[in-house]
Amino acid sequence: MEAVKRDTPQGACVYLSGAIDETASFDQMIGHVSSVLQVNCKGVSRINSIGVKSWVRYFSNLRKNGVKLKFFECSSAVIQQLEFFQNFIESEEVESLGVPLFCSSCRKNEEKYFTVKDLKAASFQVPVVKCSCGGNLVFDDTKEYFQALMG
Repeated sequence: MEAVKRDTPQGACVYLSGAIDETASFDQMIGHVSSVLQVNCKGVSRINSIGVKSWVRYFSNLRKNGVKLKFFECSSAVIQQLEFFQNFIESEEVESLGVPLFCSSCRKNEEKYFTVKDLKAASFQVPVVKCSCGGNLVFDDTKEYFQALMG
């Protein structure tokens, strides 16, 4: 896993990428955060059970210390963990997420990103997106994909 941390006027921002597994050390890669942490998860490809434990421990400690967390561009790998573990990410902390889409014309799978605000406004009906082949990229999963965010 790789974490690139930048300080912004709104607080710290970190970009995560790769697999979150037994080698992930959030304390070493991200370190101390004082008030606000924005986490971009677009590059997270997978998370195993040991990675989940490390994630929950690190981000739970930040919450306990009063750090405000916001998660952006949560990949499908992150959203799947959100469904399984209540304390993985608080639903109100998720700002945007990747939705897996499929084009039946060219058989292409693609992840497109939507804000939670827009999805809630549309009752979690994912809009059809044009594929580069001219076909339609459609969401072919169930509403269970969004279950953790619907509260």
